[in-house]
Amino acid sequence: MDMIDINYSFLSLSFIISFIEFIYGLHLYSLVDEVSKNTGLRYMVNAIAGLIYVSIGLSSLALIDELKFNVHEDPEGFYSGCVDNIFGYIVGIAAVAARLQSTMVLSPLVGIWISLTWLTGFVGQTLAIILYTMYVLYRIVNLVYGLMVSLGVALLASERTRVISGSLIASPICLKIYLSWLPLAEPVKTVKDIEFPIKGIFQEVGDIVSALWNGQSGLLIDGLKFTEALVFISFSWSLTVLIILGLSKVFGGIPHVISSRI
Repeated sequence: MDMIDINYSFLSLSFIISFIEFIYGLHLYSLVDEVSKNTGLRYMVNAIAGLIYVSIGLSSLALIDELKFNVHEDPEGFYSGCVDNIFGYIVGIAAVAARLQSTMVLSPLVGIWISLTWLTGFVGQTLAIILYTMYVLYRIVNLVYGLMVSLGVALLASERTRVISGSLIASPICLKIYLSWLPLAEPVKTVKDIEFPIKGIFQEVGDIVSALWNGQSGLLIDGLKFTEALVFISFSWSLTVLIILGLSKVFGGIPHVISSRI
């Protein structure tokens, strides 16, 4: 899977910066005083080290690009479908409550119905918000991750901006992989197939009672599935953030270690 789309305009900018820094250092080194020579030598070393950083960063990205990740073919459509499905489920819960309230014989069951479904409704709404956030985040990452990675690699050339380059490289790559893989996780994958179990809520009173009686177990099971998906997303997201922090240090530290040996 091709995860990295390098913008070579940023890379050319990094080479230009390194070239200018090297020429300026060479000019200072040609002066007669010792301070200027030392300063010029430092600029030249930093310029060469910057090119080494960029080369190592590109090599690391090429290695990552060769790795095969198990990802969903349409994460954007999956998240959108899940959100629509969950909101339809929540509307079904509200429609049953409204139908019970509008029927004189069944209106005493409204309180029981709310007690039975409030947790499922609450978890479902929370899960819908999170999945919609994932949907928006995926669209944003899919739009800018190539630019962010390219900018991160380009910033490796400068000593002053090298500290933030690791985050710019690691964050979009990890987020894209995570958001593309999440729809394949079993606790999340089942959410898209969940349907409101009670059908025909505008039938006769006897049919409504029968539907409520037969559908309550399905409501509880669906609430459990919503909870499992919510917990799984919470833990996997926390782990992803930790991985991003770690890889940010790696992308910022490995070029420094290798170049110092060179």
